[in-house]
Amino acid sequence: MTGAWIATAAAAQPASLEPAWTWTTPARIEWCVPVGGERPHALLVLTRDGQLNRLQMLLGRKEFDDPPRIPAAARFVGEMRGRAFLFDEHSAWAIETGTQSPKPEKTVAWKVDLVGAEQGEAAGDPEFRSRALDAAVTQKGVVIVRSDGRVGELRFEGGALRWSAQLPRTSDAQVKVLGSRCVILHRTADGVSASRFDLDSDAPTPQTTRLADSWPPWSGLTADGLVAVWPNRVLRASHDGSVERARLQFRSPLKMENVGVLSANQTPATRPLLLALDSRQELAAHDVCSGEQAWHVSLADWQQLHAEIDGSIIRVYDARGRLAAYHGDGGELIASYVDGQDGRSLSARTSPAFLFGLRQAQGRHNGSPTGEMLQLVRTPVFRPGEWSKDRARAGQREWSVNLAALPRTVIWPPGRLVLIEEKQIRVFVLPTE
Repeated sequence: MTGAWIATAAAAQPASLEPAWTWTTPARIEWCVPVGGERPHALLVLTRDGQLNRLQMLLGRKEFDDPPRIPAAARFVGEMRGRAFLFDEHSAWAIETGTQSPKPEKTVAWKVDLVGAEQGEAAGDPEFRSRALDAAVTQKGVVIVRSDGRVGELRFEGGALRWSAQLPRTSDAQVKVLGSRCVILHRTADGVSASRFDLDSDAPTPQTTRLADSWPPWSGLTADGLVAVWPNRVLRASHDGSVERARLQFRSPLKMENVGVLSANQTPATRPLLLALDSRQELAAHDVCSGEQAWHVSLADWQQLHAEIDGSIIRVYDARGRLAAYHGDGGELIASYVDGQDGRSLSARTSPAFLFGLRQAQGRHNGSPTGEMLQLVRTPVFRPGEWSKDRARAGQREWSVNLAALPRTVIWPPGRLVLIEEKQIRVFVLPTE
């Protein structure tokens, strides 16, 4: 009996998941993003030494023979029609990402200097020198706002200025775009204002509304206007410029890191719900206009809970290794990793068929602890109303992942798990069989 028990315990150990490829760099990785549209074919990676590399998703080959030099402080704005847009305080770049050729003819489509030579007071005082604060991709290019209040849209082709407008000087600003609507949230002398732009116009005029006294910890542009959220209140700035306090009922202050807009297809035609987690661990979806609560789920016993929105799906995971997904239409449980309370969940991803999670767990061999390990877990996604613990347990799987180092960042391009460490990237193919 003893030998049979040992054989069973050994067989129960999760299989090892090996990386499809690994890429190592001598310089620290600043950021890594998938590029190539809905089915990304490459990773765009910026390192601290200013090298921008494009790595083939399938095998990890470097696709730029001569990587462009980009300041390490540059931020990734977004991607559109085969180009990625980056910016820092002084410049903006368009990087070619659309071709799957291993040797693209060029890497930088264009570069634009955003800040010219300063004059007068700005020339001698760093406080007054203009700098780019934020940017967002539009249907025709990229909108950028500077600290001197200047706003402009750069064209997709060539980066030429399509239009520009003037707002008051500001120390903080955020650009939000949805379809042909653009809202810039900016700090002013008497509080915070929201300026609206019609991107269908060749020369849009800003329509500015004072929003609040303090900067909102979270805000988002929706079909019903700009929604701004504080722990104890929610404001909605309509497209006509009116500002009203949403009549939402919260039993306790909101946890601002777990707020977002729930919408399967966030377009001007949709009516999204505001998803929020309060300090009592109640996850709820609200109609911002009517104030009605669409649904709520109590997660009171979860610890250090994270909630993420993926279209119409909400993923939740916590510090005890638990992992689940709820459907946004009614808050019904559609996936849950059963009996996963012996570790800490680090990240999660949903696909049409599965909910995947990356966990830091305690490895065991023949019943004895063997040290910390990374574990990839997979549990099936069911239609609303069809989930059960027995069905979930029958379909879930686990794999061990070599803990070379705890990843700084985890991203999940379709069909892949990407672990980004200090100077290394490891890419795994998600098992679906």
